[in-house]
Amino acid sequence: MEYTLIEHKKRKLMKLSLLDWCVASILALKTATNVELGKELDVSPVAVDKSIEYMTKIGVIEDRCLTNIWYDTLSGKTTQSTTNVKKITEAICLEIEKISGSACQVTKEREESLLKWLRMGFSGKQMQAVLYHKAWDWKDNRDMAQYIRFSTLFETGKFKKYVGEANDFFTDWGRKNRGMQFPVQSLYANSI
Repeated sequence: MEYTLIEHKKRKLMKLSLLDWCVASILALKTATNVELGKELDVSPVAVDKSIEYMTKIGVIEDRCLTNIWYDTLSGKTTQSTTNVKKITEAICLEIEKISGSACQVTKEREESLLKWLRMGFSGKQMQAVLYHKAWDWKDNRDMAQYIRFSTLFETGKFKKYVGEANDFFTDWGRKNRGMQFPVQSLYANSI
């Protein structure tokens, strides 16, 4: 079977293995169970499970369907992914404004910055988690609170490190505060 939906350069850019690429390509074209995918690709359903689990973790797949931005990337379309990046950028900038009390305009450069991270496999949820974690971490420190801005969080090489820190923070938060929702409102400038 020949898969032409995605070029290998794009596959490597998105850090997908050949198996991930094949699974994503099939799911982009049709709905299939893990057993059907395994038979079609001549691999075990367990390998398909691991591939789907990994791609769900990095935001390529949600509920066994490709997320819009990844479908567009895989299929070569750009209109929907541009819309998604714009929505993610707007949401992030709005949250930065609420948290810092300073203006954060949506710009082409900011959209391109987030698109770069999305193409590397990071999700909008991870970006939001970084923002909330750093706001929580820095809110009581006047020296650091000034750095709750787009350029510090998303336009530096530290973003990957911030994602790891946020993942650890929210995993720990979940363990300590079972059933409680993270108090996002307490991060907003007008509530402090």
